[in-house]
Amino acid sequence: MERRNFIKLSVVYSSGFLVLHHFPVYSIKAENDVPFCFQPHPLLKLCDDGSIVIYVRKQEFGQGVDTSLPMIVAEELDAQWKDVRSEIAPFEYEHKDDYVTWASCSVKDNWQPLREAGALAREMLIQAAANKWNIDTTLCITEKSKVINSVSQASIAYKDLILAASDLPIPETPKLKNYQDFKLIGKHKKKINTANLVMGKTLFSYDFSLPNMMYALVLRCPVYGGTIIKYDASEAANLKGVYDIVEIQPMPKAKVQQGIAVVADSFWTAQKAITLIDVEWDFGKFEKVSSASFMQNLKDNIRNKELVVLDEFGKAETAYKKSKIKTELQFEYPFLAQAPIEPPSCTATYKDGKFEIWGGYQNPGLASDRLCESFNIERENLQINLMLIGGGFGRRVSFDNAAEAMQLAKVTEKPIKLYWSRMDDMKHSAYRPAVATTILASLNRHKNLKSWEFKSSGSAFMVDTWATEGVPDWAIKVEGSGGARGEFYYPVNNFKSGYFHEPAPVNTGPWRSISNSVNNFSIECTIDDLANKANMDPLAFRLHLLAENTWTKLQSKLAEKEYTYQPKRMVNLLKRVAKHIGWNSPKKKDHYYGIACCPYVGAHSYAAHAFDISVSVDKKIKIHRVVAGIDCGIVINPDGVYAQMEGAFIWALSAVLRGEITLSNGIVQQATFKQYDVLRYDEMPPLEIIIINSEETPGSVGEVGVPSVAPALCNAIFSATGDRITKLPIRNNGYELIK
Repeated sequence: MERRNFIKLSVVYSSGFLVLHHFPVYSIKAENDVPFCFQPHPLLKLCDDGSIVIYVRKQEFGQGVDTSLPMIVAEELDAQWKDVRSEIAPFEYEHKDDYVTWASCSVKDNWQPLREAGALAREMLIQAAANKWNIDTTLCITEKSKVINSVSQASIAYKDLILAASDLPIPETPKLKNYQDFKLIGKHKKKINTANLVMGKTLFSYDFSLPNMMYALVLRCPVYGGTIIKYDASEAANLKGVYDIVEIQPMPKAKVQQGIAVVADSFWTAQKAITLIDVEWDFGKFEKVSSASFMQNLKDNIRNKELVVLDEFGKAETAYKKSKIKTELQFEYPFLAQAPIEPPSCTATYKDGKFEIWGGYQNPGLASDRLCESFNIERENLQINLMLIGGGFGRRVSFDNAAEAMQLAKVTEKPIKLYWSRMDDMKHSAYRPAVATTILASLNRHKNLKSWEFKSSGSAFMVDTWATEGVPDWAIKVEGSGGARGEFYYPVNNFKSGYFHEPAPVNTGPWRSISNSVNNFSIECTIDDLANKANMDPLAFRLHLLAENTWTKLQSKLAEKEYTYQPKRMVNLLKRVAKHIGWNSPKKKDHYYGIACCPYVGAHSYAAHAFDISVSVDKKIKIHRVVAGIDCGIVINPDGVYAQMEGAFIWALSAVLRGEITLSNGIVQQATFKQYDVLRYDEMPPLEIIIINSEETPGSVGEVGVPSVAPALCNAIFSATGDRITKLPIRNNGYELIK
């Protein structure tokens, strides 16, 4: 067998990350021997037609990983950017952890492995060129997809070295570039697929089709957990184009509720037919639940139930009672929908006991596990084909749509395209949990924090997503992220946090920035309240708390909890944002400022926001300017960071102004974007984004820009009116944004 016809690839993994040891080259021969490619790394392929293909295992849903991750490889490879293209890596279950795309960890977790991938390929190409010239590799340099002889100035394009390089051994410890030598990283690059997006050529899950495919929609009980008593689908079944009416069976591990599916020759036929089905539902235990009654349950839990302790050190309760400067605030947060532009969908086939599905999932490994369990099949009997996603924000962690499509494909033995309509997704989503929080905090005579106590109740979304029984402590502790557990980011000697899980009357799931979105709001509004009680400027108070003589103590405390926190970066960012908003400059008449910060400790990134607003006597808010700052370490693609910060701001401002999912008699009241109102283009205030120039290891971006928006705005409202807002959205307090 000729070497170039031989395909072999092995990779060593450790805890889901690549360990670059010995693995053979992957050589690929196409027809007529052109192009010839070799794959020195599972995520990198170089071909003798000049193309450089970088495979992306992380899921692309608008955040730009199909551009930023290839940039890391291309930088170390010294590849010419025009030669690079990215492709979705086919899903391989044995490497499932590398496909997980949440918590904004794509760049942070792949920075080192991808640099090594590019570096080892570069060294192989240098060695191949040095062999041709019969010189030492130290006399070779690389740039723009070619190797240059530094003595003779002769050069060889990478594409002409592919065959020779493919015969070389893989370097064990490739040398990485010095940061000062970066030529691509840190430069503005448009998303690789922008042209296709603009031209409508990009294929999303909603666009995918198969020959002879049938279309399906599901009628679900309007109350979560409800079941069918009886139904009459005769009129729907007789509609021209309807192929079948199928009962969807509940699958708890896939979060599938009982329902009735229409399978038809088109989406429109299925949509019409589903309105003709007459169903009598048993609404179950949540039939009488309203948003107000559920929130009251949460507040009662804080007062009357024993909370699961998330973290505790010192004697917070005793210290609070003895303090003279203190505050107690009660916060209320509603359910929120992710509401991605592309609702969920899945295409499925079934043949000879094997399923194949096409869709977009933020954790395909988890989907594979739970779907195989639900259908009682071996893992090799399910093939998942990953598609581009039209917005995720946590919604694509769910795979209920896949389970429904698979049920229908098995029953009908037809290729099935299952759609969720906008209304389906709005009324039956996996919502951010509603939460009630009480904070008791106090200061000592030096105006440093003396005590801090969190008391929260909500619906731990990890319980609903993964756990099949019981309420494990590890799932509850996720609700403490953002400061309600070990990563509380202001120095304090007496701390306690507790949480009580209340089963939700809706399906719940992660929402962009998860629990940071509520816990950071509680912290930053409470800090502002303490500043007011201490007669200190809110910015000066934060800087006082984070003064350098407190850093060692704070870092030590966080290190015990396995967190890395650099308060100096937070201080620097706060000062920069404040300077740009004009915090210490003379203010215009009736202009008021608010500020808040978010050390997203788990993401190794820091954000801050400052608002300049005016508020009329009838609570009309005019936002004059907003400054947003982020320190995310080394920036791969500034375009991507700007886009993420802009998107995070719009997302967060929509939520603080008017975002809520409400219940009446157990039924979600929002069905469209008219009822679940997001910020419109002409409502967008002037936004300045500051990116800190840093040589710290890259952190995360996608979620980091969300949490501090809401408290910064509400702190500005307090500055203007003296009204301390603790219940979101602010329209429920009578406030309204004006253009």
